[in-house]
Amino acid sequence: MKKSFIFLFIALILISSAFAAGSGSGGIIRKAQTNQAETPKIEQAQKPAADLSTGLKCGDMAARADRVRCRLNLEDENYARENELLYLPEECRDLAGEMKNNCINLYKKTQRCWQFPVGETRLGCVRKNLNLGRVLSTEIKTCDGKGTERSQCISDVREKTFSLVKFRLYDLEERAEKLLEEEKVSEDEVVSLVSKLEEKKVEFNNAATIAQKKEIVLQVREIWKEFVKKIK
Repeated sequence: MKKSFIFLFIALILISSAFAAGSGSGGIIRKAQTNQAETPKIEQAQKPAADLSTGLKCGDMAARADRVRCRLNLEDENYARENELLYLPEECRDLAGEMKNNCINLYKKTQRCWQFPVGETRLGCVRKNLNLGRVLSTEIKTCDGKGTERSQCISDVREKTFSLVKFRLYDLEERAEKLLEEEKVSEDEVVSLVSKLEEKKVEFNNAATIAQKKEIVLQVREIWKEFVKKIK
């Protein structure tokens, strides 16, 4: 079991190096994720999953790329409601019942972290809201002292770590959209990147082993590197 968590460490390091490739674009927080839009976004996340698709302009489109492009072009007054589907439905849309609500609520926990600049401060906020310590080995040692609850503790740490990995994909998409606002990349390039990363998140969720999840992280790193090459 501990060996598997060593692989988790490796996966996090790999995805960190993927982010480093784009760090020159600076700290990025989307306008729609400032404090002004944060409150309605959290309120939406508290609604049942079924309510999130009501009255949306983009969420009912069949193709992922079409949904992404539609959301990128929403006017400010419509963005606050649609923004909840920018990530949550793409990863959560095929889930049902409690699993879907849990998926949505997981993202709700990290919304406040977008007020922090890209980097360790933002990640620290995410870890805090996931109740995940900075040092994974320390988290595992804590589980070792849980007795009969050890197995559940380790499972919880594993899932929180997976959530942290996926948040960093979220962060990449936000950086890409900021670059679009700055006219440093084309809309087509951002639509392509976001669509690919959303697909990789689903693949990451469906991967049965740590080795498979690591491979997906490696693929994300290459996708990001190729995108960075297109920055004007």
